[in-house]
Amino acid sequence: MKDLETYLQELSLFCVQGCYDRTFHHIVEKTTPFQPGEEAYLKNRIQAWFYSRNDLKSFDFYLFNHALRLRRTRSGTRTLPFSLQELSASAPYRQCLHSRSFHAILPAEEEPDVLFHYCHFLLQIKTKQPIALADLAISTAYWDTLRSNHSNPGEFIALTDEYGNLLYSGNEELLGFSSRQILEEISALPSGAPLRCTLGGRPWLVTCAEGDTFHLKLLAFLPVSYIDEQIAQLRYSVLVVGLLISLFVLLLITLLIRLLTRPLTILANKLTDVGKGDFTSTMDSGGSLEISNLSRSFNDMTLHIDRLIKENYIVKLREKTARITALEAQLNPHFLYNTLQAIATEALVNEQIQIYNMITSLASGLRYTIKGGDCVPLRREMEYTGNYVLLQKMRMDDRLRVTFDIAENTQDLIIPKISIQLLVENSILHGLGPNRDSISIRVQSRLSDRCLHITVTDDGCGIDSDRLSAIRATFNARGNDSENTHIGLSSLHGRLLLLYHGQARMEIDTVPESHTKITLIIPATKEAPHV
Repeated sequence: MKDLETYLQELSLFCVQGCYDRTFHHIVEKTTPFQPGEEAYLKNRIQAWFYSRNDLKSFDFYLFNHALRLRRTRSGTRTLPFSLQELSASAPYRQCLHSRSFHAILPAEEEPDVLFHYCHFLLQIKTKQPIALADLAISTAYWDTLRSNHSNPGEFIALTDEYGNLLYSGNEELLGFSSRQILEEISALPSGAPLRCTLGGRPWLVTCAEGDTFHLKLLAFLPVSYIDEQIAQLRYSVLVVGLLISLFVLLLITLLIRLLTRPLTILANKLTDVGKGDFTSTMDSGGSLEISNLSRSFNDMTLHIDRLIKENYIVKLREKTARITALEAQLNPHFLYNTLQAIATEALVNEQIQIYNMITSLASGLRYTIKGGDCVPLRREMEYTGNYVLLQKMRMDDRLRVTFDIAENTQDLIIPKISIQLLVENSILHGLGPNRDSISIRVQSRLSDRCLHITVTDDGCGIDSDRLSAIRATFNARGNDSENTHIGLSSLHGRLLLLYHGQARMEIDTVPESHTKITLIIPATKEAPHV
């Protein structure tokens, strides 16, 4: 139907092409008699247009202002007068006048090899009034091509206009020009909807396709008997194919069952042996791919179970040994702590106060490290850091200066254990360079945006750019580099990630030969984080 609509649009453009020829259009719309050569010009243009198509039987052009009809056929061009009053009462004129597109499609009236007539007004451009009528007699050449697509036995097609008038019938004996009732029923159908009707005492199935522009309906009539024959043949074919497939599937299932039964029986017997405790039983991996995989899995399972049973005894022995080792590991630090306390008491009795303070600080630090837990209040961490600084000052004297600026509202907040002491130790170890014999360290804490900021600043030799890049690379890798001289910073950074799940961070600000500032930013909370 889409091709037919396109074809009709081409005919519409063909009829109005005189509007684009200024000379032709001027001659048609003038009301005065023809000047010499004007009528010949019209005939030449109509002849050229006529031969530009091979699907026209005749081309009639009615000039209203001159009451003149130019008729072109294959035999030549004739000039005929006509009555405008009679033309106004004709069907082509009336239908073109009432059409929005000023065209009409009319059935052929017993004209041989004519499919239908296509008529179209030629308008005066300013007034939009019709000044001419083009009447094309369309041959059946185009229709023969369309009809070849409907070559099923007994099938034929028909064409009706938008008013339900029959334009063409492929079987005039069954569907002649008098079959008005059937055409009205078919015309009422929506496009694509099937209809069952009776023609010549036989049932037919009719399908309809309607064009969007010209509203022609293309009807295809197919005998119901042909459809029944096709369905019967299809039913028979499906039955035969289904029977063959069923026989093939039954045979295939029988063969598969026979192939699978014997290996599965052997496997069931082997499983019985395993259930009785014989884990050395194995099975040959023969047969199909699935049986081979199953056999290998069975052999791997029995060997693995046998190995696990043997290893279970070794694990129990190692577990007992580990418990003894753990107990010794718990006793040794306590023994060392008690020994240090005894030495401190002896130093105090002998009035060695400095030695007493050193040993007491060392014992307190040892006790702090062996106690469980990954997090402690800031107050306890500062006590441990203070003891560490005291021991370092005993060694370095005035070369080490450490000041603490701890906000009171941060004392009870939870921080990672041995974190501040590690930063102070890092400043002492790496802050003193070849050109420096003393160092000042400042430890600060403050609250900001629900986060605890702990800053350790030193006036040491700083960190050069290459070593700083290496340290930050270990932070991004979330691992420790055994060759890194700042392994403590990498370890502390990893602990922050583990404890706070990415909500804590470490910032390093350093200027070589000037200072180093390391800041820990962790969530401010009085509860230990959940790992």
